[in-house]
Amino acid sequence: MVAFALKLILIFGMKDAGAEGYFSAVTQYRYEGWACNPATPNYAGWLHFWRDDGKFLGALHAGIQREQAVGNICGDSGQHGFHGDLQFSADYLDNKKHTVRAYFINADNTSFELQNSIVVNFVGGSQPYQFNTITGDACQAADPFINASGWLLKQRPSTDVVRCGSYWNIPPTHVYVGDANAPVGSTLEVCGTKENTNKLPQGWQIISTQSNSSCVARISTYQYGSYPPEHTFYYFNTIRIKKIY
Repeated sequence: MVAFALKLILIFGMKDAGAEGYFSAVTQYRYEGWACNPATPNYAGWLHFWRDDGKFLGALHAGIQREQAVGNICGDSGQHGFHGDLQFSADYLDNKKHTVRAYFINADNTSFELQNSIVVNFVGGSQPYQFNTITGDACQAADPFINASGWLLKQRPSTDVVRCGSYWNIPPTHVYVGDANAPVGSTLEVCGTKENTNKLPQGWQIISTQSNSSCVARISTYQYGSYPPEHTFYYFNTIRIKKIY
């Protein structure tokens, strides 16, 4: 454990009370700021930028002239600014927010982390495939999707029970899995009804079955006088399906 901690210190450095600097992001690619080590005035070092998932984003040289206030802190003319674009793989664009940290590389190849970190949104990657879902009317006499090709009953949760005149029902949600462009490897949980299993599209297979409360098969309701109704729910199993080709 001690050896591992030392390794992290060597890679990422430590926050040094004598080290100074600050940075910000203009875009997910462009960063700017300044950094120096007052113990080594007139030394213009490099900044290494790392993301919170361990990905190295790139490096910028801190050698641009900055205002005198920077020079006062660094003990020299203030030539410690940086701004520029980092080049990294498109795989880094995961459409998520990440904390980015910057590390100043000293002349002896030790490093320190700048005094701030920033949160950057790495947008622009391919968006995940979205399956089309439709929630129907609980009080509709017939379910128009029950025999529709490519549409599977996804859920009828007991929490959504509503009154339909003299009876109670739950709005069904269906999901469309008949799109040939749905990515291979996609998985979904749907209700394990006979209709679903009989019309599972080609290329999809059932990979597991489990019981839960998301697929109500029928409701038995008892109400005495003005007391609230008491429902008893009976459930279908849910099945996990996967597109294999």
